[in-house]
Amino acid sequence: MNALVRIERDDLVTDSQIVAEQFGKLHKDVLRAVTVLVKDKPDLERNFAPEIYSVPTGKGGQRQARMVVMDETGFLMLMMGFTGTKARDVQLRFVREFQRMRALLHGKHEAHNDDAQAEKLLPPLHEATRICGLAETYRRAYGAGPMRWIMHAYGLPVPPTELMRPGALTVATVADSIRQWLEQCTRPDPDGREEAMMLYKSYIEWCRAGGAVIENMTRFGRSLERLGYTKLKSGRVQRQGLVLVRGSVAGLLNDAGAIERAAI
Repeated sequence: MNALVRIERDDLVTDSQIVAEQFGKLHKDVLRAVTVLVKDKPDLERNFAPEIYSVPTGKGGQRQARMVVMDETGFLMLMMGFTGTKARDVQLRFVREFQRMRALLHGKHEAHNDDAQAEKLLPPLHEATRICGLAETYRRAYGAGPMRWIMHAYGLPVPPTELMRPGALTVATVADSIRQWLEQCTRPDPDGREEAMMLYKSYIEWCRAGGAVIENMTRFGRSLERLGYTKLKSGRVQRQGLVLVRGSVAGLLNDAGAIERAAI
């Protein structure tokens, strides 16, 4: 039996053949499930890599066949479509194998690190943050139930219901000024939309009023993306999932030309 998880180019992956074998599914059905998932969520395309391999035909010849190599995020998103008690058991085996292989991979990196003062590759806090990011992806795609499952599977405490809002689990990775501006000047709204430029203007004015360090536009945009406030391109670029608290935008910059009009 093939290993559930393997290392390729310093990354942990599995593939559609192994998934089909372990979950008792036809390979073509797993490939179809990957196609549907990526079509529904195009941003996951980077987590799946199609590969061509040769299959003996039985007469000394060969034919070309297709499989998909997937990283941990791709596998986790795919496996949520596999239900049932048996499927849960297989899911947990994969999760534990990803954890075990990651420990081996990190040990390999640290063994080659000659700088005693160098920061460890992935301290426990960073590992917890990574898992929280996966759980947040689950929440956005499938809701709070699968999010709780992945937190439990990785041995992390399940957050209370009030933390099941966009970005709650990844807020620690965001600069203080952005986090505080979000808390004071915006509110979560699943159906809400705001112009990206208006959000950045509000953030700049808030920072100037309070003497906070202003993060550049790129980091600001990436932080909002990380927190689940996705980008929409319909005319002017917008962010969805939050709205500005009206009144907090007073005194916005009049010189709009001072802010580069690029997509956040």
